[in-house]
Amino acid sequence: MTEIEVPKRRHIGVFVPTAVVVVLIVLWTAWWFIAAHRVEAAFHTQADALTKQGYRVSTAPYTVKGYPYRLAVELRDVNIVAPTGRGFSAPELDVEANAYNPDKWVLVAGKGLTLYRGHDKAGADLGTLALSGKVLRASVSHLGQAVPDIRLQGMEVTATPSDPTHPFVFDTATLAEAYLRPNAKDADSADWLVRWTGARGRAPGFTGKVSPNAPLDLHIEGTIGHVSAFKGVNFADGLTAWKAGGIASNLIVELKRPDTTLRLTSDGLSADADNHVQGKVKVELTGAAGPIDMLSQAGVLSGDTVDAAEPLLDLAMGANNGPARLTIDFKKGKAYIGPIKVANAPTLP
Repeated sequence: MTEIEVPKRRHIGVFVPTAVVVVLIVLWTAWWFIAAHRVEAAFHTQADALTKQGYRVSTAPYTVKGYPYRLAVELRDVNIVAPTGRGFSAPELDVEANAYNPDKWVLVAGKGLTLYRGHDKAGADLGTLALSGKVLRASVSHLGQAVPDIRLQGMEVTATPSDPTHPFVFDTATLAEAYLRPNAKDADSADWLVRWTGARGRAPGFTGKVSPNAPLDLHIEGTIGHVSAFKGVNFADGLTAWKAGGIASNLIVELKRPDTTLRLTSDGLSADADNHVQGKVKVELTGAAGPIDMLSQAGVLSGDTVDAAEPLLDLAMGANNGPARLTIDFKKGKAYIGPIKVANAPTLP
């Protein structure tokens, strides 16, 4: 009787997948440490660049953590202040990105921020603004593009100025957001949005004047052209360069309080040689509040022109207390409704 020979078990089927996994882990580990080194070097390079521009930059020592899936930097005692006196400090600022996509970074200020507000146009020190909230976070992505995607968000926000005579636009808000992103049609333009919900404040702050006894919602959006003017310079110099030829278009401003809604739109606003806003703004106001009161509180009408503008606004209200619709023309440093001057034109920073 012939014996049947049983072949020896081959282990190659187990060895190959194991070897592949080990190689992938080694490669990923090498990639992570290379990426971590680049991130740390980029942080130091950016800090040095700001310092050379006159910024005050300081932070406690830090390292990149988060292996294997994240690139995380726990910044402590952060201070970044521009030569103008504007900037911020934070006891904690956690910064992280996915290791496989280090082009999108998320920043979280778990213990709040202190903003240094610089000086007003008269040279007065505005002091600081302490910001706290249930959530204070930001994200930055597409850093290689001409216009990055920047998003700021705060929930249950409280803003406390060091000098009450220089209040912030609101004291508290249920939600506060701001966005900046590339315009889909023009590489040298950016879309932007500022929005807050459930804001409350006290006069002379903006929210306190417009809605002293009820929460206020604000929505502003538009498109900024000629954003390349800001490239490679600080904000103040960039703004000066932008005003020489930049245009803010597709502007929508909407203020809502329980009894009234004020909506402003404009196809294009720019700055004249004297730094005043120029262009036309369409205004629509609906609700129970008197149009003169609302426009005055929002700063569209100045006190010494209210009486002159009242007949125009009453006429604009139309029959049956319908919406007030009118156009404000900013020109030569003034604001006009028809032939009547109603205010000075706003000035840019």
